[in-house]
Order: sequence, then C-alpha cells, then structure tokens
Amino acid sequence: MNTRYDKRQTPLHVASQLGQLEVMRSLIDHGANPNSKNAIKETPLFMASRNGNIDVTRLLLRHMADVNHPDLEKRTPLHEGSENGHDGVVTLLLARNARVDDKKADGETALHLAASYGHVEVVRLLISHHAGLRIRNNMGKTALDLAREKGHESVAQLLRDAVGGD
Repeated sequence: MNTRYDKRQTPLHVASQLGQLEVMRSLIDHGANPNSKNAIKETPLFMASRNGNIDVTRLLLRHMADVNHPDLEKRTPLHEGSENGHDGVVTLLLARNARVDDKKADGETALHLAASYGHVEVVRLLISHHAGLRIRNNMGKTALDLAREKGHESVAQLLRDAVGGD
C-alpha cells in the first residue's frame, strides 16, 4: 500500500491530491501510512491542504497525520492551506495544534502567505490563534508589508488593527 510512483508519491498521495475519499479510506484500512513522504518530503496532508479538501483533511487527521511535518522547503500543511485561502482546512489544522509561526526556508509564516495573497478570512483565523504579527521574513518584511505591497487593503487594515495602529 505504500508503493511509490511518480515523484515518489504513494497511492495515498495521489488519492489525496484527487480528493478520492473512498479510495483513501480503503488504502488506510489496508495499511497505507498517512505520514508517508514523497520526494520533496510532502505527506498526503499537504495535498489535501493545498486543494482545500476538508473531508480528506479530516480523514488524514483522524488517522494521525502530522500537522507540523515540514517538507524540504520547511513548508507545512498550514502554509499550503493559508497560501491557497482554504479557511476550512486552516481551521482544522489549527484545531489540531498546527504551529502558527513556523517559518518556511524564506522566513515566511502562514500569516505572510495569507496576507500576500489577500486571504482575509485566513488572516483573521491566524490572528485569532496568536500569529506573530511582527515576524519578518528573510527579506525583512512583515505580513503587513506584504499585504500593502500587493494592494490587499482589507488585509492590511486587519493587520494594522491587530498590531494596534500604524
């Protein structure tokens, strides 16, 4: 059940990416590892988080998928869900104690990504889970800086209010 295919992905990776819930249940029931890693160290939870599939995310979490596992670039499933604006997935990951301030290799947190892409609801969720508002990425920029640069005024205002002015 853990045979590897293209990019060292297991059938569970592929089923997760395609949102094939019943296939995933069968694979897990037959011993597939929810924490198996592909060539870049992503687990099936990365695919579910990236695609915003809440049911697949729930299934993987129910089977002890590691919410804080980093890939080769130090991305976590929370980074994936945040960058893609999947507030439902982000909610599930945070409920399972995803570390809100983990940094990718470039120093960006989930808040940097959500702010950069203008995902207001995800930014709101991360703030409510005490995301570090003053954390700077490797370029010296905060999430507020990125929101401003990208023209996401509603996100920038939300971050200004959370920081307390500016």
